[in-house]
Amino acid sequence: MKSRLGQCWIEAGEDLGLRVAAPFELKTAAGQLVSFDALVLGFASTQGMLLMEQWDEAKAKAATENGYGYSCMDAFQYERGSAIDVLRDWGWSGAEAPPAWL
Repeated sequence: MKSRLGQCWIEAGEDLGLRVAAPFELKTAAGQLVSFDALVLGFASTQGMLLMEQWDEAKAKAATENGYGYSCMDAFQYERGSAIDVLRDWGWSGAEAPPAWL
């Protein structure tokens, strides 16, 4: 089931042509499943940016240990310009050319 934050990024993905998985489960090297509200691919790290609405230190640790970036943020009313600002802050990490709007 999508969280409010996950739904926000699904909407951003549809508008901006992003690859977004919401929700997303990270399987750690130890086989543990760690749930995140969303994964935005192509930003922050080669694995992408994992998002959580509630801060969880264990999730942050799992993200970094497995090559992901992470961010804790509130759900928001989608606004294209604000989403682009956030994505610019995270930085492009995709293998292909960045989107033209970036």
